[in-house]
Amino acid sequence: MGSDSAFNGKEAITKVLERQSQPCGEKCRNYELIIMDCNMPLMNGFECTKKLREMMASSLIPEIPIIGCTAYVSEDKLQQCILSGMNETLKKPVQKLHIQEMLKKYGIKTNK
Repeated sequence: MGSDSAFNGKEAITKVLERQSQPCGEKCRNYELIIMDCNMPLMNGFECTKKLREMMASSLIPEIPIIGCTAYVSEDKLQQCILSGMNETLKKPVQKLHIQEMLKKYGIKTNK
């Protein structure tokens, strides 16, 4: 299992689309989980999640769980995560145990 990172929402969408178009090899597998920071430049995590969900709904990309990662603690911001299409949220600061639990919950195997 590998991971990628994106500086903003537009870059995240580009990476998901690139992964879709890769010829088979080490990196041709689709992402199994997206951990989406809510507060990013250019396109925030809420907007990015909405766009990704639209792409999933039109079968441009497969269904991928999206986990919001946020320092927001107000109920309205946490609700905004869910309304944008995130499956659930992780609150910052995120601890290694929380990431491990999330990966296990979504059936993602790790090399520890």
